[in-house]
Amino acid sequence: MGGAGGVRYVRFSCGMSDVVGDAMSEPQLFLEDGSQFGISREAFAAMDEDKQRELMLQWFHENFEDPRSGNAFWDNETKEYVYLWGGPFDAQEQLWNKFGEIVPEALIENIREEVESHGTFEWAPGAVSPFYKGDDDEKLREPPSLDIYIDEPSERYGSPEEREARARAREPIENLRQALESRRAIGIGHNRPPDEETEEPDEIIELWPALQGLSAELAKPNPAISVVKRWATPLRDALIACAKWGLNKIDGAIDAGLKAGAIAGIGWLATQYSEPLHKAFDAVLAWLDIAAKTLF
Repeated sequence: MGGAGGVRYVRFSCGMSDVVGDAMSEPQLFLEDGSQFGISREAFAAMDEDKQRELMLQWFHENFEDPRSGNAFWDNETKEYVYLWGGPFDAQEQLWNKFGEIVPEALIENIREEVESHGTFEWAPGAVSPFYKGDDDEKLREPPSLDIYIDEPSERYGSPEEREARARAREPIENLRQALESRRAIGIGHNRPPDEETEEPDEIIELWPALQGLSAELAKPNPAISVVKRWATPLRDALIACAKWGLNKIDGAIDAGLKAGAIAGIGWLATQYSEPLHKAFDAVLAWLDIAAKTLF
């Protein structure tokens, strides 16, 4: 129902009576604090400086990360980070945009000094931050967690079914190892000096001991579930890394001025690692489904 001058009126219940009045909106969310309604701008402005400082630091670290976290790509040719998913962000600018009309400038400067005290002056967006420019579906897509499996054998452990699943798991693990070997062999030549090679993320480097550990453990007569889970974790981490560096981001890499060698490295991660990674990790999960008890 409309009122004069375009003011909107609503009918709402107050106790036992119906009252007509101006529409009253709840205070707009300004900061998340884990509660149902969060913190309004007015509530934040009324807080003492210590509490404001605590919430400002929390907000910053929830939304921005050191680019070394993986949400930016290191270009080995330019020796600079390329920010495919937004950024780089300046701490002082972002703090001022969010809080500059509420808190003293000295408090913003104090927090800027603290977040930059470890040497990071350009920031990447957090993966679940509104500053992150990736697709929502991509951010939510993660491999199944290994935490659902407990370190106790199931009733099927040691059965022919379990031994067959164990044998099946070793083949894709070996295929993945060979894919990694192929990558390293290619990287040695091609008339490119080592400092121009595409830098592999830690998740890929850590696959080497993980694959060796998985092969050795699954070859034992009675493999330990806890050990298999431990060595399978780097496979899961690498899958997450490959999802971030997927082919659907190559256009963004080109727009950001990424060199051809670095683009090829991203494409290689997505096209060569992704499939054998999925097959190896899925095979380990298939064995765990049979061999281990679960939380549910």
